[in-house]
Amino acid sequence: MKRGYLLPDGCKDLIDVLKLKQHQEPKHPSPQPLASPIPLPPIVGEILVPEQASVAQLATLLRQKPFQIVADLMHFGVFATVKQTLNFEIISRVARKYGYIAKQAA
Repeated sequence: MKRGYLLPDGCKDLIDVLKLKQHQEPKHPSPQPLASPIPLPPIVGEILVPEQASVAQLATLLRQKPFQIVADLMHFGVFATVKQTLNFEIISRVARKYGYIAKQAA
């Protein structure tokens, strides 16, 4: 008795099996766009922030807990601790999430 693989009909070796599998497997579907973007909250007010501010300072300005700001930063792909400084672009994105428009202090 010969030892080996049981090949599907029409395949003479493992290379033919791999080719057959490639034709049978569906291609990876492209990701579907989100149905609707997440609505932003209404604008509550403006905050004046320096060009750079720490997470703790931003939390005080937005009247939020620092851990909530850290969680929001993670959502935006920024990993920071409470003492790290943030640039104005990130500050304005987080502020907009809470309904504030960030203005750069002179």
